[in-house]
Amino acid sequence: MLASARSTPFVLAFVGLLAAAPAFATTITVQPSNQDAFIRKNFPNRIAGANPTNQRIRVQASPPNTQVWRGLVQFSLAGIPLGSTINSAVAEISAGNNASNPALVHGLHRITATWLQSAVKWNNAPAFVAAPTATAFVGTSTGFKAFTVTPDVQAAVNLCAADHGWLVKDQNETASNDQVNYVSLEDIHPAQLVKRPKLTVDFTPPPCSTNADCADANFCTTNEQCIAGACVVTPVSCDDGDPCTDDICDCASGCVNANICNDGFTCTTDICDPGTLECTNVKNDAVCNGQCSDGYCDADPDSTTVDPVTGCEITSTDPDGSACDDGEACTTTDECTGGVCGGDAVVCTPLSQCHDAGTCNPGTGVCSNPVKPNGAACNDGTLCTAPDACDGAG
Repeated sequence: MLASARSTPFVLAFVGLLAAAPAFATTITVQPSNQDAFIRKNFPNRIAGANPTNQRIRVQASPPNTQVWRGLVQFSLAGIPLGSTINSAVAEISAGNNASNPALVHGLHRITATWLQSAVKWNNAPAFVAAPTATAFVGTSTGFKAFTVTPDVQAAVNLCAADHGWLVKDQNETASNDQVNYVSLEDIHPAQLVKRPKLTVDFTPPPCSTNADCADANFCTTNEQCIAGACVVTPVSCDDGDPCTDDICDCASGCVNANICNDGFTCTTDICDPGTLECTNVKNDAVCNGQCSDGYCDADPDSTTVDPVTGCEITSTDPDGSACDDGEACTTTDECTGGVCGGDAVVCTPLSQCHDAGTCNPGTGVCSNPVKPNGAACNDGTLCTAPDACDGAG
């Protein structure tokens, strides 16, 4: 459950009054989304989420299946107390163009892994459920398209790990060349503010007797209270005052303030000008020269040979089997393989019958080998003793 985003705080509107009854239904509208983006199959390393110049969520089909584009969107659920019953939830995204195709259907698919709009691209896109939670005809007009996502919001409120938003995709990605651009979080033009993504949720909070009944482990809520017999929470603000960061709250870990100038490669230093929001990505060739390979920082998002994680273009590699050190204490027999240094994992074995195998300490490389409890079965190899048992001290 993520809290606010960089450009403007989300609007959390409550409809309904606290009553003396043990529980009450209320409606909130969260607008805009806390993060959104789009990814492109034909540009698999391009990031198009956090930068303010990308003011649309673009979804496109492609008959040859080479230029497919998909959108991603996620809303903050931090205003909904843990354990609430979701009566209804409707996500809406506003089409900025008319595709003039009455058969065009887009669907919202529940995303099942974490992502950040400042880092997501086709090559690292999160997994999603194959079947759409909801679909809508989107090809005959501009304006909001509504998707009922009640079960997904209920799952996310029940369990933080299920809260990752939705992927927006054409339901027949090889049928046409139709594209729909949806107004995004980043669009701050006055006429577009009311068209940014929104989520409307009607819910009944859990009943309570004391504030302790409303305590939760959600890092994005605070001030959990029992008011008039029902739980009420306040969303955490992650605004760090820096225009160069996306201010997002992850319900499992807390605030994430991500650089909007991230180009997705580790061989560059990403610099943002807070006055103009202009991005500079400084290349560092040293990152591309390892124990088993040499290269340079290319960081070209459209290159087909650049490493999609590092951004490095490798020019030479050491022969497989060359000695190296991967820096991991819990590996052994380190050697170069395909230009990468790695080793076999240390396998921990028990010191005796009265020890468990334990685990390898990544700081020291030493296996823990804990002792078995007193009375655990063993065999001392002597026929004239019985029954054999561990003494709890190894």
